[in-house]
Amino acid sequence: MIQTLHEELQKQPYHLTTEKLWAAYSIRHPDKVREKSVVNQLADIISLIRFQLNQAQEIRPFSDDVNLRFRDWIFAKNAGPKQFNEEQTEWLHLIRDHISTSMSVTPDDLEYTPFDGKGGLGRFYQIFGNDYKTILTEINIALLEAA
Repeated sequence: MIQTLHEELQKQPYHLTTEKLWAAYSIRHPDKVREKSVVNQLADIISLIRFQLNQAQEIRPFSDDVNLRFRDWIFAKNAGPKQFNEEQTEWLHLIRDHISTSMSVTPDDLEYTPFDGKGGLGRFYQIFGNDYKTILTEINIALLEAA
């Protein structure tokens, strides 16, 4: 749906991009807009929508929200009876980065870069065991819950 919205905004008569919208909001609400990174991400349109719908107090890159939610989620998980080991944590960071740009992660995604260089879905299953689907579901929900 985000992709469709993005495509519609770029059509005539609007010819709008995420960058143009971000710039417009920074002029209209300079105290509410954080600087956008040089990397233009389709996912940032979510931040604009959330602000417009009064679901966010400021506009900041989507990846900033994902990083904050990830920090809270991983701290909560590690505070429980089981903690993630170093390799699991490395995988979770890769997944966080993927969600920041792709807005979700699926088991199929784990067969592509950068996951394939770490062993893909098979390795993910090896290090997380039967909980691998639960982990993917939980991290998707936790990182996207307010998106």
